[in-house]
Amino acid sequence: MGWALIAALVDIPLFARTTTHRDSQLGAALVLLRFLVAVPVGAVVGGWLLRRVPAGVITAVGMVLAAAGFLWMAQWDADSLDAFTSNVPLAAAGLGFGLALAPVNAAMLAVTTQDTHGLASALVVVARMVGMLVGISVLTTWGLHRLHQERAADPELGLTELAILQEQSVFTGAAAAALLAAVLALVLFHRAPTREVDTAEALRSVP
Repeated sequence: MGWALIAALVDIPLFARTTTHRDSQLGAALVLLRFLVAVPVGAVVGGWLLRRVPAGVITAVGMVLAAAGFLWMAQWDADSLDAFTSNVPLAAAGLGFGLALAPVNAAMLAVTTQDTHGLASALVVVARMVGMLVGISVLTTWGLHRLHQERAADPELGLTELAILQEQSVFTGAAAAALLAAVLALVLFHRAPTREVDTAEALRSVP
């Protein structure tokens, strides 16, 4: 999850700054806001579903939704953010990440004793942060590798075209990471008794 999440936080505004908001950092940040507003909505929905649906299923659905959003973003070109439809993958990805937040925390709380819940919740945050640090390094390296490949294949490509190719590669890598997270959630959480975890407690554990 951390791998995919950092790609959204860094490369969505970067893509906006590269294309439609070249002269406005605020405009690029507002594009990311379209993603961010969907996250708390997904978090509340994910917490509500915990009493009815296994944590692994909720997390997997959220991560598949995020992957679909990233795959759509990987097809963006220089003018894509001008279209209203660009809001769809941003909202879908944000909703997907939100859906996955509470179930992950609930799964950890369900398999640890009450006196270690604080530490368990902290470890979830640490794991996500480590994933984000590693993810931004790996995905950026991969994106730059693709940039240099394309530049070698076609020296006539301009800076904007190369930057778009690099960011498209990052989005594709983020989609792959989200799909892997979906599979891991189904495998790792299938026995976690999350329906016994209080929804409010699971949501309070979300950073």
